[in-house]
Amino acid sequence: MKRILMFFLCCLALVTPVFAAGENVLQVTAQVSSGGSSEMEMQLTLQPEGVLHELTIPLGAGARDVTVNGAAASLQNVEGMPSLVLTSEAGFSGSLSLTLRYTLTGCVGAATDWELVLPILAEGLDYAIDTLRFQVTLPGSFTQTPVFSSGYLGEDVDNYMTITIQDNVISGSLNTPLRDRDSLTLTMETDPELFPRVNAAGKFYPIARLLALGLGLLGLLYWLVRLRWLPALPGRQSQPPVGIGPGELGCKLLAESPDLPLMILSWAQLGYLTIHMGQDGAVTLHKRMEMGNERSDYENQLFAAVFGHRQTVDAAERSFQELRAKVSVSAPRVRGMFRKKSGKVLAVRVLGALSGAFALAGIVDVIAPQTSGRVVLIILAGLLGAAAAWCIQAGMRSLLARDHRPGYGALGCCGILLVLGLFSGCFGTAFGLCLIQGLLGLLTMFGGRRTEVGRQTVQSILGFRRYLRSIDRKQVNRIMEQRPGFYYDMAPYALALGVDRQFAVQFETLRLPPCPWLVTDTPQGNRAPEWYPVLRQVIQGLQGKLPQTRSSWLHISGG
Repeated sequence: MKRILMFFLCCLALVTPVFAAGENVLQVTAQVSSGGSSEMEMQLTLQPEGVLHELTIPLGAGARDVTVNGAAASLQNVEGMPSLVLTSEAGFSGSLSLTLRYTLTGCVGAATDWELVLPILAEGLDYAIDTLRFQVTLPGSFTQTPVFSSGYLGEDVDNYMTITIQDNVISGSLNTPLRDRDSLTLTMETDPELFPRVNAAGKFYPIARLLALGLGLLGLLYWLVRLRWLPALPGRQSQPPVGIGPGELGCKLLAESPDLPLMILSWAQLGYLTIHMGQDGAVTLHKRMEMGNERSDYENQLFAAVFGHRQTVDAAERSFQELRAKVSVSAPRVRGMFRKKSGKVLAVRVLGALSGAFALAGIVDVIAPQTSGRVVLIILAGLLGAAAAWCIQAGMRSLLARDHRPGYGALGCCGILLVLGLFSGCFGTAFGLCLIQGLLGLLTMFGGRRTEVGRQTVQSILGFRRYLRSIDRKQVNRIMEQRPGFYYDMAPYALALGVDRQFAVQFETLRLPPCPWLVTDTPQGNRAPEWYPVLRQVIQGLQGKLPQTRSSWLHISGG
């Protein structure tokens, strides 16, 4: 490769005319595109003294795709400047003529306040330039005045130049030599018509904000037309809805899949089995009697699937956990709860997620750095925005559920979005995004359009939840005198509805009798505030999780 390059250099040295004997001559032609890059051609004639073994030619920041006399060459970073470095063991001597073609990127950008900054000669050439001519062609006509500066003469270099401007072409020559390592740079305010701000910060934001608002409103309109229903205001109901156990409360109320661990608590409370918890939190089920037709066919099938022909089942074993996972993703048992022509909740959630994608993409468009990778950042922001919108919806939908973790995730997403909104100056968009997603989550909390039976079921469950959450302590004292096991009877329902802590607080001054269906290897607490964490641990054990150590278990359940 070096021999071929040397051959081109020698041939060109023989045929290239010399401007003046013994002079170093530079002629530069620049074609600036509307995208802010420039195609450069540099014709350099040097008259080095003696034999030259290495020649370094600085090209300017953002230089790439360089060729020398038609042959491709690689660039090196010399003193922080992309430069062409030519070496020869034999050395260069006599007149040396080079034609360099390369591309300068980022000549117009945010880093220079959208000015055109074009290095006609970058700083660092070790030879003085006796004659310099240049021609710069812009994408169109302009009215701004170009400004020139050099390393030694500064902006006074204009006094030593002859400049001609015709239409969109700037031509000029230097009337005085440039010293070695000197530079010449053209700077000019840009015209939006010449250099459209394709990559300008915030250009996409107005469109993205409009799309986000439109998709959010479309989701609300879809709910209004296809999913709207008016649930009755709940009262107070002291008994659970007939025929609905704790494991199926989520099905009827929130259109969720059945919850097998809650069903097992309910079966234990009804006397079908006993639950044993070890010191490490491991849960074992002991069957006491077979389930009959007093329970639904679905519960009978699950009960048989749990035990089969066995009397004892370890909740951590693989077959039980596979059954639990299968139930947790099965279709909700909502027969008769929704109208056949009801719309799809998924459609509302998808529209909300798309709204979040455009909103966050627009916010990041405002603050993303003006680099070639900003488009990738905006796309990633769109994906994260969709995920955040989905998370906020899920958090609002979980307000009445047993598991409140989606709610914490939603709060975290809202916090991050609002901080980004403040940082980017788009707080209104971020706040609107959180508000719309929260509203969509609330509106779709109970599923699709309800039948009258479905509406009454929601009213009944919410009334029962209100009762468990705010039962009067005096009333608790009267009930416990007649039903000592009242807390144990209601605790699975309170746990299913996410109010087990509030329910237990009302019993804090009362001593509970021993639980007839839960046995532990450590002394059981005899107060409800000590018992509701135990029931939560039972659920975790039924899910195959052992989060607590022995010492923490003793602390929780010790009397």
